[in-house]
Amino acid sequence: PEVGVLPVTLKPNTHTHPLLKGLPPTFAATQWHGYEVKQLPPGGVALAASQACPIQAFAVGETALGLQFHPEVTDRLIESWLSVPAYCGELEEHLGTDGCAVMRDGVMTHLAELEATARTLFENFLAVVRSHQQSPFLPLRS
Repeated sequence: PEVGVLPVTLKPNTHTHPLLKGLPPTFAATQWHGYEVKQLPPGGVALAASQACPIQAFAVGETALGLQFHPEVTDRLIESWLSVPAYCGELEEHLGTDGCAVMRDGVMTHLAELEATARTLFENFLAVVRSHQQSPFLPLRS
């Protein structure tokens, strides 16, 4: 398991990938998983790693991105998760008796960076989708 707010590092020469453009070489990411990607899909390229998980992000071409970490975490979302007793129990197993507080503190301490990473990933994904848009039936708004 990998649990907490932990550093993720881009692999060499991946910072120019359209889905990662603008991310710093290392950034904080919310981790909460017991499984990990061990093998890439056909055509997949590993883009980022953490100490515990060598495939934190991967791409298949420039339009598909797989993530191990949780870029969607906000202050409101983490509070929602931490209101579930079973989740707090799981955090205590991995982070100690104050597992919920440790996770909350990690997210709140790095909130601005987590939000900036999520925004960059979303904007990059949206730019890629727009650049590949071929159907007049799927208009995208700015």
